[in-house]
Amino acid sequence: MSEKHKKHPCIQELVQTFISRQWKVYTSDTVARYRNVLNEWQSFLEGWAWEGLEKYKPEAQEYAKNSRYKTYCTIFSADMVVYSVWYFLGTDIEVDYGVSGAKYAAMVLGKLAAWLRDEDYISDEDHDSIRREIKDFRARLNN
Repeated sequence: MSEKHKKHPCIQELVQTFISRQWKVYTSDTVARYRNVLNEWQSFLEGWAWEGLEKYKPEAQEYAKNSRYKTYCTIFSADMVVYSVWYFLGTDIEVDYGVSGAKYAAMVLGKLAAWLRDEDYISDEDHDSIRREIKDFRARLNN
């Protein structure tokens, strides 16, 4: 696991790069909304994603204990994005964001996942896993 972390930028750096590339495609308002969603996602990860590591990703928890970095988004890289999206969407984010805000957040995370795949940070399989999570999440919101 540590070898992957050495090769790839951390989640925080990946998000910053993704946002910087969106300026070429979207308006400043859209980019600002993307940034807000991804900042909220990272804040959630910093506060809550640690809880599931022991149960779902014990090797990641062990890696984090030995890391010189201290925050979730500076310790982990693209190889933890699938878990991080899954954990985030598994909570009741629609309570905090409303249904439309939760759907928008899922859409932004899907775009981040597609970019990570296109840039070869995650595999097609990981991207497909995130897409399935988002599809299931949206179906749950529609019920």
